[in-house]
Amino acid sequence: MGTEGQGSLTSAMLGRSPVYNAMMQKNMKLKTRGIMCCCSVVELVLPVVFFGLMCLPKLFVDKEIKHDQFSASVPVYSTAWTNNYPNWEDTQPIGYRVLYTPDTDTARQVTRRTLIHMLCDALVDDYIDDPNVDSDFDKRRRLAQAQDTNKGSSVSDSDREHLYNYVQFPQFWQNAAYDDDRMDSTAAEVLREGTTELCAACFNNSAACTGKYEDTLAALMEAYDTEQEAVDASLKVEDQRTAVAVVVYEGLDQDDVSYKLRTNGTQLLGSGEEARLNYKDLFVMKWDAISPGVMWKVYYTFCNIQNAIDAALLEQKSDQELVLLATKVKAFPWLGYDLNLGNAIAALFFSIIMVFAFISSTVLIMKGIVMEKELRLREGMQMMGLPKQVYWLTWFLTHWGTLIITSFLCALIGLYPFSASDPVLMFLFYVLWSASLVVFCYALSTFFSR
Repeated sequence: MGTEGQGSLTSAMLGRSPVYNAMMQKNMKLKTRGIMCCCSVVELVLPVVFFGLMCLPKLFVDKEIKHDQFSASVPVYSTAWTNNYPNWEDTQPIGYRVLYTPDTDTARQVTRRTLIHMLCDALVDDYIDDPNVDSDFDKRRRLAQAQDTNKGSSVSDSDREHLYNYVQFPQFWQNAAYDDDRMDSTAAEVLREGTTELCAACFNNSAACTGKYEDTLAALMEAYDTEQEAVDASLKVEDQRTAVAVVVYEGLDQDDVSYKLRTNGTQLLGSGEEARLNYKDLFVMKWDAISPGVMWKVYYTFCNIQNAIDAALLEQKSDQELVLLATKVKAFPWLGYDLNLGNAIAALFFSIIMVFAFISSTVLIMKGIVMEKELRLREGMQMMGLPKQVYWLTWFLTHWGTLIITSFLCALIGLYPFSASDPVLMFLFYVLWSASLVVFCYALSTFFSR
């Protein structure tokens, strides 16, 4: 008996047993007899209807086309690459004094030339060629007047916005010019009148750079013996809004020169692992990013001061009276893409639709199994020699075969809302998901007896 039963099971697995054929015929009659025929039709049609609903978003929502973005190169001191007004603290300097170390004559001369470049590079650049705007110095002076509430201003709001769009670095000279509480009055007056005269006297190391001009430069810098002293001074409450940077020089009297620059106009996004993840998300563009990153623009202050220090060091090392670095900034190109919102909406509701689309299949599968258990039909067939494996295999193939037909129809409909997906992979996904659903329903049927 054991050998004969095992042989029948083996042939049943191969689809050649009369028992297997009889069980398949019995299952199909149960699914197509009477009211069950209508239920089987619903089992086939209901998922198709729900999948058809996912076509509606794409049908009524237009696709957005994002074109390639290319940026023009602009001078490093131009606020055109920050996309912010000059007085915004996240991109613009919020102080005006450069703290440096060590306290040596060479470091003082390099810092002095750094300040001159920070004040004057924009004045000698012919970048702005818009005939509708004045010279760079006039624009900055008019903007300073527009921001000075004590003096009153005749600049209209539209003109002020126009000035904001074209004003260029440096901004820190305005911070010094109107800081009457801390800034030396003579130096503040020189800056308040503008930097054209100061640059004309000092830019080429002219002998005219004396008196009030030299005093003005001296008021914008301060020396310390050690780096820690300079940092502590910049963090004092009364000095936090006056120190724009701390510069630490190393090897100024040697061929190998290096420096450390700390500015008061950048943002820090946490520390340690938190900072690493934040910068990865904001600076490294992921495949699903919808727009170019902007965090690199907060280094406006740092880049400008670095550019000025580099020019000053080149002058100091090459013994040249003037080195003008025409540094420009340009964003990386951004590759365009098509944004299909209809597909995105359909994808959001996909998981919910999968639940409701196959709810009729879940009910019918459990109903067929539980009904035979309630009427003891399964027990009777097993008493007459039906192996359990054949019973569950035939029911599984019956239920799964119906769902395979449904999966094929759903994959065809999915070609419209999910046009970028592989139809073969979609069909395989539905088929495998259907197999898992059938097995899950069999597991649930064990909790019911009627």
